[in-house]
Amino acid sequence: MLVPAGSEYFFLSGVSAVPLYHGHPHLPEETALPDDAGEQTRRMMRTMTDLLARLGLSWSNVVHMYEFLTDMRDTDAVHGNMYRHLVELPDADESWTPASTLIGVNRLSTPGARVEFDIIAARPPSGPVGARPRPARVELPGHGPIASVASDEELLWMSGSTAIDFYHHHPHIEDEEDVPYRASGQVAKIFDMFDPVLDFMEVGWGDVVKLYEWATDSRDLAAFDAEIGRRLAGLPSHPPRTTVDIDALSGPPARLELEMIATRGPRPTAPAGPGSPVVELLHPQPEKAHLIPYAPAVRVADAPLHFLSGLGPLATGAAGEIPDDIQLQTRMTMDRLDAELAALGLGWRNVVKIIEQVIDIREIDEIGAALAERYGTSWTPAVTLTEVDALPHEGARVQLDVILAG
Repeated sequence: MLVPAGSEYFFLSGVSAVPLYHGHPHLPEETALPDDAGEQTRRMMRTMTDLLARLGLSWSNVVHMYEFLTDMRDTDAVHGNMYRHLVELPDADESWTPASTLIGVNRLSTPGARVEFDIIAARPPSGPVGARPRPARVELPGHGPIASVASDEELLWMSGSTAIDFYHHHPHIEDEEDVPYRASGQVAKIFDMFDPVLDFMEVGWGDVVKLYEWATDSRDLAAFDAEIGRRLAGLPSHPPRTTVDIDALSGPPARLELEMIATRGPRPTAPAGPGSPVVELLHPQPEKAHLIPYAPAVRVADAPLHFLSGLGPLATGAAGEIPDDIQLQTRMTMDRLDAELAALGLGWRNVVKIIEQVIDIREIDEIGAALAERYGTSWTPAVTLTEVDALPHEGARVQLDVILAG
């Protein structure tokens, strides 16, 4: 999915079947949901369509979507109701399918929720944008990899892929799900499938600015380390990475999935320069903003984007003891985020999107309290919350995946 240089970005918080604005902590009368995944999908799609419309957007502006399901057997019901909703819209474009990644998680933020979508939308520029020299991607001393993308670069958002061939039937057909058994074989096949995709888009592995690695068994994540080391050997730095142990992937025999974002650099024809940077919280119903500790959407225009590696209490590969107290873990995680922000000359108000990955969703109020204690409540970026099986460090119970702008 190619996003033209100079586009406005809209980072939305995750949306499930509950009303967009609802009390926190949750109130049973506001969050009661039908058990049927199809009906939950219909409610969720109506909410998201209304939210996009209030932002002056439509589904044709959606460039990337995470589909989080608590039971992968609901996939067909979710997709069937999603597509029925989309083709019934007055401005329906049945040919438009954004990049997407389907993930099975343990639980979602609302009790009883079976499906939640997390989307990123883009509004193309009305005119040409200026070209600047392409920025270097470097690893800052003492920090994980940080990839910075200038506001005049074209971004490529790719769907997640397992070792099942890119083009396969939906619902899945067993004959098409023949994948290597070993994790190393699955990872090698995934990278082999991405090679021609990158060639088609006229980019290479050095143009990748973010990797998301999902595994149904955290012991398999070492296969990603080995393959990335081999494929990216010789590059001055590796892209930021987020690794997560999750409940299930879209294809039953798949054990690992890779998703990525790449840049194609500035457009070659560009007489006009960019405007002033804009990073703006968007509340379609501002009178209800006090109900939720996040923004339904954040708009970014004419501002560079920065993709961080997943942040937990300890840096990847670092030794140290992780305390059992979840608020202490959250503070350690925020210390790492603050260091990344300082290295880029940015602050909390440059945080536009967070995916919070937690081991026990019942601890989210304590995590939220620690975040509010550090950063206050005047700036609330878009947030999506999921419960996962495991995180890279033993004992870690919280990880933040963060996108910055500015």
